[in-house]
Amino acid sequence: MSTIRTQLLVVNAGWSCWEARRQDKKATKEVAVAHGTDTGVGRYHKDLLPGAAEHEAILKLRNAWRVWHYENTLPWGDDAGRVLRSAEFFKYGEGFRAYRAQWDTALEDFFVAYPTLVAQAELRLNTLFDANDYPPVSEIKRRFAIRMTTYPLPNTADFRIIEGITPEDAARMEAEAVAGIQERLNDALKDLWERMFKTVSAMRDRLAVPIGQPGAKFHDTLTGNITDLLELMPRLNLTNDPAITAMANQMRALVALPPETLRISPEARTATQQKAADLIKRMAQYVGP
Repeated sequence: MSTIRTQLLVVNAGWSCWEARRQDKKATKEVAVAHGTDTGVGRYHKDLLPGAAEHEAILKLRNAWRVWHYENTLPWGDDAGRVLRSAEFFKYGEGFRAYRAQWDTALEDFFVAYPTLVAQAELRLNTLFDANDYPPVSEIKRRFAIRMTTYPLPNTADFRIIEGITPEDAARMEAEAVAGIQERLNDALKDLWERMFKTVSAMRDRLAVPIGQPGAKFHDTLTGNITDLLELMPRLNLTNDPAITAMANQMRALVALPPETLRISPEARTATQQKAADLIKRMAQYVGP
């Protein structure tokens, strides 16, 4: 456990955005009256900045950032923390800073354009426009934030030095903490196995459709997703599990051929599909119910 504690870091990342959406109670009531019902059956939400590319760019960046964060980490319990190998934190930090630079640029573009975007919204929303829905730029700026905090796994032996705890209670609490960390670690690695299972299953299912039949076509992402996962697997193998390493080596056979070959060659398609099916069977024991 002491080795694991020095090799892992928990990362907590978060984003907050002004979504530029608001419930319009007046419009909600008008819709309810027009349909002879009450406001409890539905609510009318309006887009405060319809068609605003500067705002949409922020939301897309936030969503892409969130996906990147989840791809490069594994879950750690039920809280917002995610775990990664401490040796990978430098690379993670590089990615975080790159997204942060894009975020800052996108925000500045939006803040500069904000007065114009509000004026355009007034024209598009017409009678739905309400100036009270639009805070000043100084307040809008406070509604966008990003954060990243990191912390190591706890030293379970610390229970033994806390004043007022008996040696017996300290031993029990330490054992419970160790078990809790092990459970989280097992769940994190199971998440990685589930990623592998899902990605390889997608290839197995798509290649099972004969060439020329409905559903046989596929995008390059079918193999690209496996290639991307193969790059991540060594970095997410928190305990250097040899079973994960062995599976990664076997998965490389699935991307040995270019996508175009799998599109036009029935033999290559069938052989690769069978390899994927075989790997799925081996992964099943690690995924569980």
